[in-house]
Amino acid sequence: MTDPHLTKKEKNTVFAGASSVILGWTAFSLQGFVALLVLGLGISGQSSHVRVQGAAVRLFIGATALLFVSGISYLLLFYRVKCRRCGFALLRNPKGLGPTDLVTNPSSPKARGFSAWGYQMVEVVRRHKIRCLKCGEEYKLA
Repeated sequence: MTDPHLTKKEKNTVFAGASSVILGWTAFSLQGFVALLVLGLGISGQSSHVRVQGAAVRLFIGATALLFVSGISYLLLFYRVKCRRCGFALLRNPKGLGPTDLVTNPSSPKARGFSAWGYQMVEVVRRHKIRCLKCGEEYKLA
């Protein structure tokens, strides 16, 4: 029987890794919004009447920097915490970082529009718990 408890350091690592994923998604969405805003104003001819160019460029550069920093921090953290039962890295995206043939455990919760891994990242930030995608072992972070 394995001990389903994580150490405080492992809990903080999981939370920081999941938070960096959420920040990366937010930064990527912000980049798209700014690009669409500038493109829409440029097409409609409103860019000369509205002083959006400087602010949009700063916002886009800030979102790019946030995306870069959150991506690097996720890459540094994703492999550090492993499941006590099966040894699978808890923060690892099975479809993005291999192996692609991994079938998620049926007990892994899913939400419409999210992969099981994406839903896990949201659950870590919202409910402070994570479930191994390979064997289904649940860990509480609070």
